[in-house]
Order: sequence, then structure tokens, then C-alpha cells
Amino acid sequence: MLALAAPRSMHHAGPDPLEGEIRAALDGDLAAARRLCVELGPVALRTLRRLLGASHPDLEDLLQDTLIAVLDGLPDFRSESSIRHYTRRVATLRALEALRNSRTRSRKLEVLAADEAHQTQPGPGSAFEARRRERLLHELLGSLSEAQAQTLVLTAVLGHSLAETAEILGVPLNTVRGRLQTAKQALRERILVHPELSELLEVDEHEH
Repeated sequence: MLALAAPRSMHHAGPDPLEGEIRAALDGDLAAARRLCVELGPVALRTLRRLLGASHPDLEDLLQDTLIAVLDGLPDFRSESSIRHYTRRVATLRALEALRNSRTRSRKLEVLAADEAHQTQPGPGSAFEARRRERLLHELLGSLSEAQAQTLVLTAVLGHSLAETAEILGVPLNTVRGRLQTAKQALRERILVHPELSELLEVDEHEH
């Protein structure tokens, strides 16, 4: 399920440790491409699980789609960011697409509704509340533009600083600030109805 994370330091300094594999894969080395998938698979999977939940029915397909997209995007990959940052960005995009996909979303909500029907006298700290909060967050992300949703996910859910988010998305720092402010304004409107989402307003807006 969606969970907030503490900010982590992930500064990219020096050459990417996977640069050799990237170059080999670009030259058509299938073994190098497979080794990249082995290295980047856990990175993509962690991101997808954080955003969609470990039991999401399409998780395995989304992981494969993410790795294929990463390999397909290698010719346009900018070495200013690490390949792991790039993989997180691609995985985030795939997760957001899944959340916006009406078939996937309706199936998830049906499962949640069935689970909620079996809950009796749920307490505030129960699994019922956690699932309800997850659903509300998914609905919020689905209501934002893709750019705003990416920014909110990377900062509030995955715990990246504004500078790291700008690096991952390949946009100026001020652009990230603007997107986050717009996303938080939409969140404030939701909080009037669903106060349990207020944690997301505690995003650290420092650059590092």
C-alpha cells in the first residue's frame, strides 16, 4: 500500500557504476541488457510495490513493462542522473498509468469494497483504515495531472528531496516546487473531507 517514506540521500556523483553495462546494451549486447534487468529489477519492484501495494494483480506485468521501457529508453538516457533514478521515474510513470487505468482501478476498488464488507467495528489503526487511506490516496493521484502526481509521489511517498525529484524528472528545481504546491493545494481540498490525508502536507520542501 502507499506509505510515506523518510527522505533519503541519493546524490549522483561520478560515473554511473552501470555505465559499462549501459554502453554494452546500447551496442546490442543482450547479455548486458539482461544484467541491467537483474540490477534494476529490484529498484523498479520496490517503487511499484510502494505505490500499488505488494498484492496488486498487475505487479509482475508492470515490472516487465518498466524494465522494457528502461531498455528502450537507453538511447535517450541522460547520464546526469543515475540509471537507478531513471528506473524509479519509469516505474513511477507505470504505476500512475495503472492507477488511471479504469479497468485496473475498478478491479482494485471492488476488492477493497469486498474487504470492507467483511470488516466489523474497525479501529482507527486497523487494516481497514489503512486500505481506506490507500484508496483515497490513489483517487487523489488519479485526479492530478501526470506531472503533479509524479512530483507528489516522489516527494511524499518515496521520500526524495526536491533536488532529487528535480534530478529524477529532469526538470528545474523551481518547476518541482510549483508542481508540488499545486498538488498540495488539491490535497488541502481533499483534507476538508478526508482529514487522514493531512500527513502528505508534511512534505519537506527543502532542496536536500
